[in-house]
Amino acid sequence: MIKAPYEPLDDEYMSHISIRATKSCFGFIALVIFLMGFLNLLSQNAHESNADFASNVEQFVQSYGEVKSSLPNIVFIYADDIGYNSIGLKDYKYSKAFKTLSTLARNGIIMNNYYGQELCAPSRSSLLTGRYPISVGMEEKGPYETAWYGLGSDQTTIAEVLTQNGYNAYHFGKWDLGVCSPDMLATGQGFNNSLGYTQASNYYWTKRNPDYPHYYDFLQSNSSCYWTYKKHDKNRLSTYLYTDHLVDLLSDYDSERPFFVYMAYQNAHTPFYDTNYSTGIPASYVETEVVTQIYNQSEGARMRQYALSVAVLDHEVSRIVSTLSETNQLDNTYIIFASDNGGCVYGGSTSGPYRGTKATLFEGGTKVDAFIYSPLLGDLSGQVYQGLMHVSDWFPTILEMVNITYVAESGYSLDGISQYSGWKDSSTTLTNGPRQEMLYNWYASDTGNQTFAVRNSRFKLILEYVNDDYTGWYGDETTLEDDDNIVYLDDDDAGENIAECSSSGLKKGSETTYFLFDLEKDPYEKINLYNSTSSVHEKAKKNLLTYFHKMKNLLGSKGTCDYNSSVDILSVWDSNDYYITPWTAATTSGLSYCSS
Repeated sequence: MIKAPYEPLDDEYMSHISIRATKSCFGFIALVIFLMGFLNLLSQNAHESNADFASNVEQFVQSYGEVKSSLPNIVFIYADDIGYNSIGLKDYKYSKAFKTLSTLARNGIIMNNYYGQELCAPSRSSLLTGRYPISVGMEEKGPYETAWYGLGSDQTTIAEVLTQNGYNAYHFGKWDLGVCSPDMLATGQGFNNSLGYTQASNYYWTKRNPDYPHYYDFLQSNSSCYWTYKKHDKNRLSTYLYTDHLVDLLSDYDSERPFFVYMAYQNAHTPFYDTNYSTGIPASYVETEVVTQIYNQSEGARMRQYALSVAVLDHEVSRIVSTLSETNQLDNTYIIFASDNGGCVYGGSTSGPYRGTKATLFEGGTKVDAFIYSPLLGDLSGQVYQGLMHVSDWFPTILEMVNITYVAESGYSLDGISQYSGWKDSSTTLTNGPRQEMLYNWYASDTGNQTFAVRNSRFKLILEYVNDDYTGWYGDETTLEDDDNIVYLDDDDAGENIAECSSSGLKKGSETTYFLFDLEKDPYEKINLYNSTSSVHEKAKKNLLTYFHKMKNLLGSKGTCDYNSSVDILSVWDSNDYYITPWTAATTSGLSYCSS
């Protein structure tokens, strides 16, 4: 089994060990044994080479074992803020650094025209419900820490459908869909178990919330209650910690029920720094040859930290693949990878050749990497799929893959379209695939112009804010002022951390402009055809406007908690040992707070 890289243990971890050890002589002996093992670990090479990881993965994808369940398992790896072509699916300056992901992708199906959303929460709501963000009231940025809203419990998630059809569903990592009520937590939305954080960002080691650094954001829950996570590994790098827990789950998994794992790593979302890690992710976490490539190919701490974060993610995926193989589950498992939105240039990412960055409706903010790997794909493996695909399409696609029939309740129709038939047809293109039109998003409640974007197989119509900081072209050679500063300061005018690439930052000093792009001829959105009098362009505008107005009818409502001005939210968190927790009672899930 591929082991997690060596990570120095912090003071809080060592304090925990020491306190327990002083309680008895047995504890002292355990401490001595622990320290001997720790010193022995230091004397060994902490990392396998990245070439070894790739070799292992190549071996895994070619050797299959006994099937444990007749229904296929699903592991969905949802990366955070990883920009287009960041995992080396095409020529890229770090292409040789991320061998696990690129190997799996080449042996599976690469989605060449895949779109997430422009921000984290809209993307996650769409993934889990199979609906456009506007259909579930989650079209804008995620519910902030003290927000009285989130994803409504009236929405049906893919976890609910799968568990109702014989699956166990597990969530690890980022949630970002509401915390005011237990009903909005992952186990209030269909998952059997959950371990992770509730907000858009979190410190990787301490698990403190960047906006409320006095409070931890780290909860565990099952189908009956939720609790604050305080175990000795709490201060371990989150990427390692989540993988550790999943590896333990897979290694001991003996249920006859198949599993659905939603692994929502926080890589490569900022901030990369933390207490005791003022310079960010240590280079020692990554193989020497990968570090050399990263440092030779980039300048500035932000870009290097971003690349190191992706490299750590790549390594942890190799651990998952290794465990699935060694437990004879790989041959009956679909592994899906996708990023939630485009990369943030101020967080060290790039948009490749595409225009815009995270938070914009241009291609650079929405077009991302995605693939599926599984021995179950058979002859479908090894293709680059050209059909148009949106994040909402995973819901019906997965259900068709595992042969589950789902009929949505009236008023809750899916916006997603199954891509399975397209994968099975080698002649599928943008012009004949299952999806022919797509709504990027519509900011329906924007107090200014209601920005939106729609496209068909060729043309794209967009109304978007435009400014030099967000809507330019940010390729691999992009350089930023003060790029060595990873302890980002707030943008006083926007009121938010500039490294977040926020919607408020996009709007600052901006005006909206209409654009029409011919993506077939101009995929990088450089030539605005909106004022063209060509009959072809006039027809494209008319058709896309008609489609947009049809999509406006989908406007739904977010879930809300009954507002009570007498509730002191911070006092609730204080009483729960300074952890961010729900502050209203559950109304549908029955979840309640229980002692950790």
